Amino acid sequence: MAREVVDVAFVEVSIPTGPQSGNTELQELMSIDIDETDPGAEAVKTMRRRRRAIGFKRGVPEFELSLEVKPVNPPEINWLGLKQQGTLFQLFYEENDGGQRFTVEDCLVTEVSKTRNAEGEATDTITVLALDHRLDA
Repeated sequence: MAREVVDVAFVEVSIPTGPQSGNTELQELMSIDIDETDPGAEAVKTMRRRRRAIGFKRGVPEFELSLEVKPVNPPEINWLGLKQQGTLFQLFYEENDGGQRFTVEDCLVTEVSKTRNAEGEATDTITVLALDHRLDA
């Protein structure tokens, strides 16, 4: 399991359809945590006379993101609306200022939670599943 916390200079969300369609830069993002799970390879077992594996299969990677944002009124993006509608979107981020640019494709909001700390500061935590995470060339 690979876990990556990045120093993010720029995060943009691209929503293709619906009332929130278009590109939105997240100004109130506090942190982004990208968790890539790659199950690796395993043997393919069959019912043959020799009772041996005949090959290997590769696992399919899974990507889960956790975004922490400051709630503002009106919200930059209606995360709860995206979750309820099941809207797929793309997320772009750039490491450091002028660093490498990454794309997280086919994102789906799975959970939206609101928390408050002892000082009364509120944060929204958005959990997102994605199908692909790649470096833009």
